[in-house]
Order: sequence, then C-alpha cells, then structure tokens
Amino acid sequence: MRLETDILSEVHALWQPCIDCLRNGERPPDYTLLAPLNHRASVSLQVATDYILRLKKLAGNNWVPEQPPRPALGYVGFDEVVRRDATGFDEFIDKSLTEARFSTVDQSKWLFSHSGMRIPSEDVFNHSYKEAIINRLKELGRSQFGQY
Repeated sequence: MRLETDILSEVHALWQPCIDCLRNGERPPDYTLLAPLNHRASVSLQVATDYILRLKKLAGNNWVPEQPPRPALGYVGFDEVVRRDATGFDEFIDKSLTEARFSTVDQSKWLFSHSGMRIPSEDVFNHSYKEAIINRLKELGRSQFGQY
C-alpha cells in the first residue's frame, strides 16, 4: 500500500513540471519509483495506475510474468512470429510481410546471439562503433547511441 501511495505522489508531483519542461523544450525530470517508465516524457495518473496493477499482479505471481517475452526478432527471424501456431505470433508483422512492407534480411554475418555480438566483424565495428558513435560525436558533439 505504501508503495502505491508513493508512486501516486510521485505522479502528482512531477506531472506539471514534466508538462512545463516539454512546453519549454527542456528535458523533463526523471521519475524515481516510476523509473521503468522514464522513456515517457510524462506519466499520467492512468499510466501510473496501470503500472501499479501490473506490479501487484507480478508480486502475486511470485514475480514471474504470465507469459515469457517474445524472442528478439533479429534472433529468431520472421518464421517464429508469423507461424499462427507459434508462441510469439505477431499479426502486425505477419500482415506487413504479406503486404511486402517488410522484407527478410539475413543478419547472420553480423549477429551471433540474442545477447549481442560475441565477436563482431570489422564491418560491424566500423559501422556500429566508428560511424554511429565516434563520427557522430565528432560531427554533432553528441551521439544517439543507445537512444530509441
């Protein structure tokens, strides 16, 4: 109960400051108890309430989610998410493939496991590290590495 009260207090305390920052083109303050939702510019009361309900449900289930997360698409490929009997079936991806909005790209040359590149090739190093991070830092004074 106390956590719920504290989360709702945080939402009420930061709602207006977040809105003000967005209006002024400034970075909004980070949430503490709602840190997993910091990817949002602001958290509404409804979003916080949904978050609290999910936490309660997880706690009641011994912190085990009801279903495992879908495997990373780059790891399993489209086959695993477009088979209607597959655990991770995704209707949006299935429709996008059917309508040729998506196409398959063999990434096996670069990606070796879901957890990342165990031994990146020179191509991956040059593209991912040099072009996307170092050159951007030089050109822009900042990098979007790790950003959405």
